[in-house]
Amino acid sequence: MIKELPEDLIVSVEGGSEELRELVYEATFFYLKLLLKRKIKNINIDIELVDNLRKKEKIFGDAITGETYKDIIIRLNNSKTNYQLVLLNLAHEMVHAKQYIRKELVDLNLTTAKWKGENIVHEDYHYFDHPWEIDATGRERGLYFRFISNGGYQKQKWVKEFPRWMEEYKIKP
Repeated sequence: MIKELPEDLIVSVEGGSEELRELVYEATFFYLKLLLKRKIKNINIDIELVDNLRKKEKIFGDAITGETYKDIIIRLNNSKTNYQLVLLNLAHEMVHAKQYIRKELVDLNLTTAKWKGENIVHEDYHYFDHPWEIDATGRERGLYFRFISNGGYQKQKWVKEFPRWMEEYKIKP
């Protein structure tokens, strides 16, 4: 794990309330520190909290690359009341951001991706069986719980689920 993130890391968060934007901004840096093993220069992450994304597109969020594999665009369903769900979805999408940045996941076209050097045809797998989704789903809760624990957010009214055993000690980032 890297101790500090690169100075040329740019993160922008748009939409949502000021309180939620600040939480998303803070969580983005926390998640990246846990996910990146070494410094990578020139990372740009744009996050948009989109009203009614779940209703309009039937998704809670997505992550894609922009002009380069280090330009990440994340959209999250904006929630005025369920910050926990937003931060869990952010954790999931940040795993995808890590996958793109480290070139573990490369979108080749609309039907095929490259995962750790192997071509994967999307229709050959159920959504949850794609290896990048197994990785992201498996990491999202741990990232979220560590953010809540280390940020001292356990007692916030928006934290609906937090394991009691984590309250006893701080989980190291």
